[in-house]
Amino acid sequence: MAGENEMFASEFILLGFTTRAEPQVMFSVLFLALYVVTLLGNLGVILLIWIDPRLHTPIYFFLSHLSLLDICYSSNIIPQSLREFLVEKKMISEIKGQPRSGEGC
Repeated sequence: MAGENEMFASEFILLGFTTRAEPQVMFSVLFLALYVVTLLGNLGVILLIWIDPRLHTPIYFFLSHLSLLDICYSSNIIPQSLREFLVEKKMISEIKGQPRSGEGC
């Protein structure tokens, strides 16, 4: 009886900001720029903590791991979103989508 009211969705339909092509290209360029800034910023934090011996303390160790985690999540979600901005069929299957809790980078 416990599993009678469960439903499994294998894909999700994305409803975007607009159906016109011009804003979708603008959004994809904007998201790409934000993605690059995020990657460069987090890599800069990790590199700075790794190079400077004064930053080899527990709080900066934790901060470098948060930066790495942010890189992993950004690299998992944003490229998929960029692709979805530019294709006609806007669907994400569960396999290609965001990982479930405990999975990922």
